[in-house]
Amino acid sequence: MDRFYAGARAASSPQKQEKVVRSATATLGFPSDHDTRGTLDSSGSGSETDSLADRAAARLRAEAPPAALASYGSQNMTVSPVNLIYSKNNVCVHGTSSATPSGSGKPDTVHVPGYLTLSCRGQSILGVGSSLILHWVPNTYLTGPQYGLHDGSEPQLSANHLDPARDRSSSGIIVPQDPLPRDVSTFTIDIGRMRSLRLFHNQDDRASGQLVITSMSKQFRVLHFHHGGLLNLLKAFQDWPMCSQTSRRDESIELPRNVTFNICRTHLDDECCHPEEGMYCALTPDAWFGFMGEDGRVSNEQLIRKIIFFGGITPEARRLVWPFLLNYFSFGSTHEERAAIRDDYRRLYDSLNKKQEAMDSAERKEFWRKVQCTVEKDVVRTDRSQPFYAGDNNPNVATLQEILLCYAMLEPEIGYTQGMSDLLAPLLAAVQDRVDAFACFIGLMRFSVLMSTSHSSMHRQLDLMREMMVVQLPAFYSFLAKSPGGTDLLFCHRWLLLSFKREFAHAEALRVWEACWSSQPHFPFTAFLCLAIFAVYGGEVVERKLPVDEMLLYFSKLAHQMSVEVVLHQARALVYQLAALTPIPCRIAALLPQLRTNAFELSGVKKTFRFSCEECVGSELCPRRYSSNS
Repeated sequence: MDRFYAGARAASSPQKQEKVVRSATATLGFPSDHDTRGTLDSSGSGSETDSLADRAAARLRAEAPPAALASYGSQNMTVSPVNLIYSKNNVCVHGTSSATPSGSGKPDTVHVPGYLTLSCRGQSILGVGSSLILHWVPNTYLTGPQYGLHDGSEPQLSANHLDPARDRSSSGIIVPQDPLPRDVSTFTIDIGRMRSLRLFHNQDDRASGQLVITSMSKQFRVLHFHHGGLLNLLKAFQDWPMCSQTSRRDESIELPRNVTFNICRTHLDDECCHPEEGMYCALTPDAWFGFMGEDGRVSNEQLIRKIIFFGGITPEARRLVWPFLLNYFSFGSTHEERAAIRDDYRRLYDSLNKKQEAMDSAERKEFWRKVQCTVEKDVVRTDRSQPFYAGDNNPNVATLQEILLCYAMLEPEIGYTQGMSDLLAPLLAAVQDRVDAFACFIGLMRFSVLMSTSHSSMHRQLDLMREMMVVQLPAFYSFLAKSPGGTDLLFCHRWLLLSFKREFAHAEALRVWEACWSSQPHFPFTAFLCLAIFAVYGGEVVERKLPVDEMLLYFSKLAHQMSVEVVLHQARALVYQLAALTPIPCRIAALLPQLRTNAFELSGVKKTFRFSCEECVGSELCPRRYSSNS
């Protein structure tokens, strides 16, 4: 709001000044006399705040005291559409009393109550590219000339709200009778420019406590919530993608005493986003059947993949669509052909079960030692918080184990690797048939880096990421290259092994999976997702100059804190930006052969790709472009 004050003062005429002031107060949504959360309409005003906004407009018409223009963390702020998401009265900051010091000789600390607002500025409420603006103004500034106004105006609020003699324990506005300390004034903070937020909850009253805001230069601002409101503020921070809570939100039912958020500044440039972003909605069962002919053939496969790539699939449509994305069925198969395929897999599944039952004692002992004992330990702790697997003696857990053992029999060289249960569990929960889940799991493992015992698929994706970073994220790559072991990208291994299952909430992880499956076989979208996480959340690593071990910890703590929509939005943008390069480096072409055949679907770029590097100068026989890796 400090910038709003400045804008009002700088207006060249009373009419323009009135327009600036009314716009500022209407968009900010001046705080009401009670703790409130909830988004207002597009103008930022609402029935609960209209009257106070009118009163604040009169306040803003005057030239504010110089002290009121002091700002903390608000450099380079610009006025954008703002939506009030939280407000609380009687939030205190501490100042130094101007009165004679007490017997200790030290100045007394004064509690100064004020109005606190938290507003969201950006294109969408708490979404991609949004920023949180925190504003605090002393109650004294809201009461009229006798409480600090310098414009000679009458008090703007009624006496029953601002009576200085009113009981301080009541829910009304507390107005101190003492002069405002010289070290306390209105301040505005752009939370997106801060380093961290920390909330300390009182033991007896978790709604009360303190908020400590730390700037990048490690300056501190402390706000005291003596009259509640801290729990709702916590929820507002948890809803904002840029707030990364250092402990998992579902880690414990009981609210911890202290909650810390790191601020992860996003860097999304709408001018460079994928041109088809926002054009598609999630695929529904009705839409799916609309693509299906009478004989069962599904038409327009590329359009369906594009819909899923951008919009995802509704939960009720997954059991219909996933078998096609995982190559259990082809899009061109008929009802009869799919029934025959299902029968073939059922016979295969039954034969693998019988083969296991026919083992002699020595074979059974060896199989239990190499495979079964690990499977039995893993399945009982896989997705047990999901309703499909919840509860004791759940038969779905036994089915999960049975499918994994059958797969180990089918692929004895691979057997079972920890992490497979994490990949299978959502499949079984979606299709809810053991044979269908088994067939889908076989298709999924062909995509997975777990399929290769040598992990050559992972190494190939890591090589691709390094080459793309050189071009698309040069500053981040330069920092990694200067850090011993930085370019090993160890923090990516879990992302690739488990297909981001541990990095996002369950429903969000499935959304990521569908985007990856829909992009197959055109390009490995998982590599772009990793780069997207670097692009969105990696700035903190560079700014803080974290060593490799702290990088591992930093990215590990991002689990369940990242915004899946922000990451997907950025990953799709990176696909488009790479395809739009002219020319494309040959080393990338060697690792992404789809570029050479112009089969880079979903990129949004329609052109014949050109390649170049320092060795080929456009030659079609470049040794880098056609290396052994390709």
